[in-house]
Amino acid sequence: MNVKKELASSLRLCAWGMIFLMLDINISVFDILPDVFGWVLLLVGVQRLAKYRQEASHLRVFALVLIINETFTLVGKMFGGEVYEDILALTLLIYVISLYFYFAFFTCAANIADEYAPEIKSPIIAGRNVYSVLFCFNTLLMFFEDVSALSVVSLIVTPFALVGICICLFSLAKELASEEDEDENENAAEF
Repeated sequence: MNVKKELASSLRLCAWGMIFLMLDINISVFDILPDVFGWVLLLVGVQRLAKYRQEASHLRVFALVLIINETFTLVGKMFGGEVYEDILALTLLIYVISLYFYFAFFTCAANIADEYAPEIKSPIIAGRNVYSVLFCFNTLLMFFEDVSALSVVSLIVTPFALVGICICLFSLAKELASEEDEDENENAAEF
């Protein structure tokens, strides 16, 4: 497979993984689409990206840690509770790993955009920055029982920031795929 097609496919997998992470579809207490599936898609996507992008290679470890976390969380919910909800340090560690994963992945996507579709780089960087600030703010809110209007707005805006980044990733993937088609057409015309 061509590099641009592989990058496009990887970015689409990662975008779908993030969408799966955003969706919470529950019947009673059972989550129809557990977050572990979103992290698996992200892991496969970053594994493919790592073949062509050095900065994506370390993301595989973080995605694997987050898959293990979500698996424990899912099993815990199935048996009626959280696995480690009372262990504050572990909860914070998972949030830090998640934040780092997203920040580094969005930076990698912005670098790909800079190389192949520079007009998409700025929206990815802006989305990365907004999402990172909101992620940190929402994490801090977990420790306060007083919910203000600002916190409600933040919790509502955060998924929109992630959707915006997903749209940028799909646009970048489309751009990469169309460049690939143009390259193939030029090669066919030479014969």
